[in-house]
Amino acid sequence: ILVARRAIEKELARLAAINATDEEIAEMWAIQRSQFEHASRSDETAEQDVQFHRAIARASRNPVLISAIEMIRQDGQLTPIFEYIRKMVHSVISYDHAQIILAIENRDPNQAEQAMVRHIENLISDVNRYWNEVEEFKEDKNENNKEKTK
Repeated sequence: ILVARRAIEKELARLAAINATDEEIAEMWAIQRSQFEHASRSDETAEQDVQFHRAIARASRNPVLISAIEMIRQDGQLTPIFEYIRKMVHSVISYDHAQIILAIENRDPNQAEQAMVRHIENLISDVNRYWNEVEEFKEDKNENNKEKTK
């Protein structure tokens, strides 16, 4: 899913840098600020994450890509799961989002694309790190159980 998101959302960010209105950029900043405030209180931020990515999609003005990303993001369970994983590995997304908005605000399609790719790759890395930690924990637990049975 994240690989598909990376492919589509990099293009959405590129197009948003070309097509976004000042009002849409202001909306992105408001969502990012809200997400940062929620995160600083350790509140859930999944809703703001979805709003943020939808705002970029709308600003792209490409209905085919908007439909594609909505189809991929249909499962509302994934965003909270990704949020949980990022918390467990102590990762913060508000910085990534700010970099994407800055590139869009600067009307730099290449930078917007790169910032979005970096954002999704950071998420992929966080998921991989989380699963590696889970596997290490399971291995340690199995080792401890083996030692107890000796």
